[in-house]
Amino acid sequence: MNMAADDLPPKQFDSVSDDFTSLSKDDLTDKPGSNTVERGTQTCSVSVGDSKATVMSSTGTVPHTLQISPAMAQKINDDIKYQLMKEVRRFGRKYERIFTLLEGVQGPLEVKKQFVEFTIKEATRFKRGVLIQQLEKFLEKVESDRLGNGVNHKKNR
Repeated sequence: MNMAADDLPPKQFDSVSDDFTSLSKDDLTDKPGSNTVERGTQTCSVSVGDSKATVMSSTGTVPHTLQISPAMAQKINDDIKYQLMKEVRRFGRKYERIFTLLEGVQGPLEVKKQFVEFTIKEATRFKRGVLIQQLEKFLEKVESDRLGNGVNHKKNR
């Protein structure tokens, strides 16, 4: 295997890209050819397999918004799924990270619902009763957002 000094092997690249959601908060981008992240650059290119996804930050009417390609969204969701599996297996009752990961799922509400259901199944496998209850409440919240974005459909008395 012939590698340049700045290239990362595939296994190290996966460990570097643990959380893509932090990119949108501070306009942080990857500097090509190095392992550093810089502030203030407008373009970030990430190669996934043999395809290349480019993320541009918009400086027009909506600040701090990233346009994510479907390939990039799939990569983010795959990373989130892997991290969810690790977090459910972790000992203890620190579940904040699980819900933070679920909030970062890219795609329509159906995809978020599938991720919550997957996490419930994982929690069932490891007999995490308290987590299952919290995830069911979270699933109800996701479904209520789907129905009307918080609109109360009951009659006022």
